[in-house]
Amino acid sequence: MGKSRPPRLQPTKAVVSGAVGGPSTGHGMNYQNLYAVLRALDLIDRCLATPYRAFTISIEPRTPFDGKPTAWDIRTQPDDSFYEVKLNPTRSDVLDWIERSGTASGANPTRILSLVYSTASGPILASVQQLMRIAVEAVGDKARFSRLIELEEARDAGEICAKTSAPPHELLTRIRLVQEPESALDSEIDFRARRISGEKGGKRLRQFLFQKFVEAVPGRKSFDIGELIEELRKEGVEFQPPPEVAASDLSSAAAGAIFLLQTCQSGVPAEALAQTFSTSVEDLAEQLLPLREKGILSVQEGLWTVRPLPSQVTVHDAPNLWGRLLEALLAYIHTHRNAKAGRKQVLNAVEIARKCSTYCQPQVAQVFRVLDKLLKRRGDKHLVLEVADLSIGAARRPGQIRSQEVVKGEAVALICGRSWVYQRIGRLSEAQSIAQQSLDLGESVGWDRNTAYCMKCIGRLYRMQAEAETDKMAKTSLLAKSVASLLEGIQKFSDSAEFGPNDPEVGDCYSLLGRTYVVSGDLRKATEVIGKASELITDHQSKDFLDLLILRGDLAVAKGNRELADSEYQDALSWSQDGGVEVSEMLARANFKCGLNDRAIGKKLIAAKRMRRAAEIWHQLGEHETAAEAEWNEILLVEELPANTIQILERQKFAVRVAAVRSHQRLLEGAHKSRARRADPSEQYWDQRIKEAREQVALEVKSW
Repeated sequence: MGKSRPPRLQPTKAVVSGAVGGPSTGHGMNYQNLYAVLRALDLIDRCLATPYRAFTISIEPRTPFDGKPTAWDIRTQPDDSFYEVKLNPTRSDVLDWIERSGTASGANPTRILSLVYSTASGPILASVQQLMRIAVEAVGDKARFSRLIELEEARDAGEICAKTSAPPHELLTRIRLVQEPESALDSEIDFRARRISGEKGGKRLRQFLFQKFVEAVPGRKSFDIGELIEELRKEGVEFQPPPEVAASDLSSAAAGAIFLLQTCQSGVPAEALAQTFSTSVEDLAEQLLPLREKGILSVQEGLWTVRPLPSQVTVHDAPNLWGRLLEALLAYIHTHRNAKAGRKQVLNAVEIARKCSTYCQPQVAQVFRVLDKLLKRRGDKHLVLEVADLSIGAARRPGQIRSQEVVKGEAVALICGRSWVYQRIGRLSEAQSIAQQSLDLGESVGWDRNTAYCMKCIGRLYRMQAEAETDKMAKTSLLAKSVASLLEGIQKFSDSAEFGPNDPEVGDCYSLLGRTYVVSGDLRKATEVIGKASELITDHQSKDFLDLLILRGDLAVAKGNRELADSEYQDALSWSQDGGVEVSEMLARANFKCGLNDRAIGKKLIAAKRMRRAAEIWHQLGEHETAAEAEWNEILLVEELPANTIQILERQKFAVRVAAVRSHQRLLEGAHKSRARRADPSEQYWDQRIKEAREQVALEVKSW
């Protein structure tokens, strides 16, 4: 075995054993704790391979059997094994272990009771070993066991058998003598720890476990192995789990449920999980009952969850399971789309769609169509774009059957996903091109509903492009196209059996048309169509009505009636922000427009507050350039910037202007207010601030 060497980890102080065999020396306790580390490493290895099983290790457990408390050094579960660990056991130690093993054996016929030792002196262990062999040979026959003892003249048989409170011919088949020399134990621990966590991680793993067990002795603590693994991971220890955890000892539903629940970010509705396995909620609950009893799975308020497991369970039909769960989740979300229960499943559906995206799963093409409005309520445009791209990619994947529903899914993802996001981040020409793609797709399958929505969106985009256009002729052309598209949208909605001429969607088209007329300066037509919009948008709690209030304020400003404009804007500002992202965006716009109106009538301080509030909302929505426009207007209201400085800065984007001014303000605060510093900064000075501001904005704003 090689020359014995002392273990490298020593307890900080001697610890008194709780075993009835008497107190252990510090050296003996060190050996006991090292053996506990070895057992824990074995359990960690098994837990990583079968994470759905519960593994525990107890230090100095005191377990009652038949009303009599029996103390042991180590207990492990789920194999229900007990260990007495002695560095060099005496005859008394061995006989005491035999006696306690007899007491402990009756409660569980499969329980293993072991004596672990490093070295031994005296014949008692050899006698026990001989009797264990005889018991195995007797195969449960008491008379044969006695005859074999007489035949072999087994030494110490009478004393040993007298110590057992259970039939000796049965007990001696269930006890184990384990010789684990101290030096070999040390090497085995190193090997196991390295295999599980690598060279560096293995050392930290060994040290962590040893210290845990040293501290656990006085309190007789038990440790959940899965929780130990999580604690170690938080400490930076990495594990090397097996390449796959097939869970072959579980039913297909149990293994599949763990696999799917590990993929999801939150609990999965019982009805969706049951639909995935083509069974009832009650039948699935019965199949998963053993995992619930072990604490692996739980169900609360109709949602199934899995506790954090140390490794990922795998199944052979993963793509099929993902596809079926995605279909079930989408159906559940559609049914509960107006309830919190449906909204809570959005991220689960997105995560499953990501998993399905590498396979030809037709369900992915429908994901955006189902999640559209719920995604937008979350306020994450990056997520909206990602899910739209997932659906578009799935619809276009080679091998995908281009059914009418798949085409519709792609069309919606284009117009309500990609185009919607690009419109809101200022990439208007791309948004226009994508909207046209959706229009063409919808018309290819005769989907008039999509055509109506596309014409409405395209009309809005033409107007937005016109607002950004400086060339007068180009602007006039874009506004004319906006009017034509919106009028066609009105006609499509009016002719549709689904909507009709009095539908609020027609009213929303009139509202957008009114904004186009306001921008073009045709206030007579603007007044006419805004009146029609007001007649059709009768739900005064809808976002369309909120948008209409802001538009009526804009019309009043255009007519020079700032008092009426203020009244309309104030009505808009009275709304709650609980209506989702689009309502929040409109409230930001209402604050901005109201601020402009306040500035025009000389209420500069109130106007500045309006601008600040608009900027706050837009920043929360990720509309950083729009927010910067509000911040710039606030700066113009509260800062006394020289005219030449304003002229220099207005050549830049709003975000760069704001960042440059903020940098300038910080320099002023940190500098001595000398006359030179108070003088108007030069153009070269602002060029440097602008350069720094561009770099800052590029870092702060997530790139699209």
